[in-house]
Amino acid sequence: MGRIGTVAGWDGSAAADGALAWAAEHESRAGGALHLLRVLGLEGGAEPVERVAAAREALSAATTAVQDRHPGLEVVPELSVGDPIRELARAAGGDRLLVLGASAVGRARRSGSRRIPIALAARQEGTTAVVPIGLRPPGGVVAVVSAREHSRPTIDFAVAAAAERGEPLTILRLHDPHDLELDPPGALLAAEVDRIRDRAPSVDVRVARGWVSTPYGLLSRSDAASLLVLEGARPSAAPPRYSFERLLAGQARAPFVVVARPSPPVATTVAAAKLALAV
Repeated sequence: MGRIGTVAGWDGSAAADGALAWAAEHESRAGGALHLLRVLGLEGGAEPVERVAAAREALSAATTAVQDRHPGLEVVPELSVGDPIRELARAAGGDRLLVLGASAVGRARRSGSRRIPIALAARQEGTTAVVPIGLRPPGGVVAVVSAREHSRPTIDFAVAAAAERGEPLTILRLHDPHDLELDPPGALLAAEVDRIRDRAPSVDVRVARGWVSTPYGLLSRSDAASLLVLEGARPSAAPPRYSFERLLAGQARAPFVVVARPSPPVATTVAAAKLALAV
């Protein structure tokens, strides 16, 4: 079995089908294996044996369909029973891209079915992509970062996506009120752009003027994007001011990826704690 780079959560819905198609396309370009995971909740109407048999049959059909569309892609199916949030997070771990489908707006408002993608997009252990129904045509990759040292994983993911897709990359600066650093981020972003041009000269990259600090600002300034790459919440902090829930409420028309920020080194954390105690 090859290296699994992407985990697709699939439940047979139209949203999950779209997410699976996106995940298969992504992993076909990345060159790894795709883990296709179907999680059966502990509740349900049919008898357990019947539910498992039906789910296994549907999972097999979905696996075959993906392999027919992507003959060179290795697909590893798994049927699991338990809490979907825990099982999906377990399968993805901290080093695999987790891909989920965003529910339709009406259904989400009635049933609360957005709970799973919201919880997993806000997790801090790994990177999560949420794919709305109906993929956008190529329009460029947009990365939203706070322009600090911890922004590099988000920028790197966006650069790789832009290079694979052959699309331009636009970097938007996020105004994070929780960020107490007062240094202007212009110098760091300029250095990042130089690094991108050295490392990926084929990527057309630019830094947009101004800041984005609200969901509406983010959506209006990325309306033509085919992919949004967002910086996740700081460890042990509230999510950024753009709201995952608003994006999942049907306002985001492009797939978006939430890249977890790296945790601070343990030594740094301990040193800071000792300093605080000494004061």
